[in-house]
Amino acid sequence: MVSLAGLKKLLRLKMVVPAVALALIILATMLVLHSASAPVNGNIRVNQPEGPAEVAAILVATHGSYVSFEQSSDYIAMPGEKPSDAILENFSFSNHKLIPSANLYISVLPLPSGSLADEGAYQFRLKSPAKYQPETWMINGSPVTLMDDTGGGYYKVAFVTHQSLVAEVAISSAGSSNEVTLDNDLKTVLTNLKWLKNG
Repeated sequence: MVSLAGLKKLLRLKMVVPAVALALIILATMLVLHSASAPVNGNIRVNQPEGPAEVAAILVATHGSYVSFEQSSDYIAMPGEKPSDAILENFSFSNHKLIPSANLYISVLPLPSGSLADEGAYQFRLKSPAKYQPETWMINGSPVTLMDDTGGGYYKVAFVTHQSLVAEVAISSAGSSNEVTLDNDLKTVLTNLKWLKNG
């Protein structure tokens, strides 16, 4: 038969066991919550955006007597050659945001035959294959002939014919590290080039 003292001891034990179990459950829950919010490898995890959205280039429209076109606003107009019998219209721009800087030149010249076979600058480059390599770009669904100067840096010139006229569109830079950007700048001008006057 259990004594009164033994009965009291048994009752205390029955009360302590659930209290200990409850305390262990609370402690385990706190440990789980703490581990979920703890830093990983000592670094606090912060959700950040993957990066800024790519900003489209701002284009500036230029209108002349013979052609109109658009170029990146990074190209600032510079004094160009005055019109003459050899050069009907001339535009010059410089981009100093690039390192090294880049220059954009657009010249409209007479081409009575309408053929690049009679275009002096094109033929000069064609006869120097060791330095100049011909390229063809599709612009607005039509092929455009270019010459790439492989002598160092970046220098490409496109020849766009229109009846008895030709527009020479060139971009140059002392370095070739920005080739992709410069190619895109040149394509932008060629894509937006429009003739305003017939030859």
